[in-house]
Amino acid sequence: MLKADVHVHSDYSNDGVGSMRSYCERAVDLGLDIICFTDHVDSKKEIVRKNGRIDLKRYFDEIARLKDRYANKGLKVLTGIEVAEPYDDPRQLEELNSMPFDFILGSVHYYWYSMNPNVVLDRSLMRTARGWDVYWEEEIKLSECDGLDALAHLDYPKRFISERKIDYDALRTIFENIIKKGCAIEINTSFIRKGGGEPLPSEEILAYYAQMGGTMVTIGSDAHYVSELYVDVEYSMRYMPKELTAGYFENRKFYPL
Repeated sequence: MLKADVHVHSDYSNDGVGSMRSYCERAVDLGLDIICFTDHVDSKKEIVRKNGRIDLKRYFDEIARLKDRYANKGLKVLTGIEVAEPYDDPRQLEELNSMPFDFILGSVHYYWYSMNPNVVLDRSLMRTARGWDVYWEEEIKLSECDGLDALAHLDYPKRFISERKIDYDALRTIFENIIKKGCAIEINTSFIRKGGGEPLPSEEILAYYAQMGGTMVTIGSDAHYVSELYVDVEYSMRYMPKELTAGYFENRKFYPL
C-alpha cells in the first residue's frame, strides 16, 4: 500500500505554519509516496474578510515547481483545496471546478454561523449542544453540492462539544447524496493527536457509511504544522471497515493506495 497524506495545510492557509517545500522534505524523510496540499478557501463573506483569499496562481505555480523537484525523490505532489461551506458561494465552487485541481475537499467549519450570523466569529457558540443539530443540517447542504471529491472530517463538532450526537437520519441523506455522485468521505486523524482517541468520523459512522454502500475514503492528517504530517494516518486505518477502500484523487479520479 502506498503511503499518503492528502489533507495538508501549508502557510498558504491563514492558520497553516510551514512552507510547502518543508512539508515535502518531511514527506521524503517519512517515506511518503504522495502528499496533497489542501489549503483553505472560505465561502462566507465574513470569514473571507477576516482570513483573506488564497493567491491561487502562486499556489498552482509553487506546486508545479515542487512536482518537478520531488518527482525524482519518489514523492508525488498533488494539488488540492479545502473549500468550506461551498453552498454559500456556488459561483466560487464552479470556478474552482474549472481549475486543474487533483482533489477538491468540501468541509463545514463555521456551522455556528447559522445560529447567529451577527456573531460569526464568536467561537463560544460552537460549543453549545444545539451546535450538533445545526452542524448536521449544514453537512446535508454540503452533500448536495456538486463538484466535490470528498467530505472532510464528518462529526467535526466533537472537537468542541463533549456530548456526542450521531444523527443517522442526516447521515442517511448525506451518504445517499454523495455515493450516487462518486464522492468519498475522509478519515481525518487530527482528533487522535488532539487527545480524542479516534478519528473524524467515528468508527460507528464509518461502519454506517459502509452499510449504506459507501466504498471510498481518503485519509489525511489535517496537518497545520510540518511536525503533524502523516501523524496517526496508519493508526487510523484500524477504524476502517474492510468494505472500504483507502485512496487518493489525481486529476479528480480516485485511485486505491
